Amino acid sequence: MKTIDIITFEVELVRERSISPIAEPIGLAKNKMELKVEGVIGCIVWDWETKDEDGEEIIGLWFEDDGKTLRDYDGVFSLPKEAIQLLEKNGYNADYAKD
Repeated sequence: MKTIDIITFEVELVRERSISPIAEPIGLAKNKMELKVEGVIGCIVWDWETKDEDGEEIIGLWFEDDGKTLRDYDGVFSLPKEAIQLLEKNGYNADYAKD
């Protein structure tokens, strides 16, 4: 898959789990999101690091046949606003992921 764009930012993170309705604070994290797309499939590779831990999440992306309209995603409960901004900055319609 071809890398389209990379962004970095700092934000407070929380961990959400399907077995618990309570979000667990992780703390201030340095984040990097790398958008990769090929045709109608793609992903965002999301790396994050706090003072106590680090991690990586792969957010799967699927687009309509036009290759620019998001139709589904997987790997997170909701698409972070930074991921939506990354998509829109690069000409993708992310309305599907907005509340």
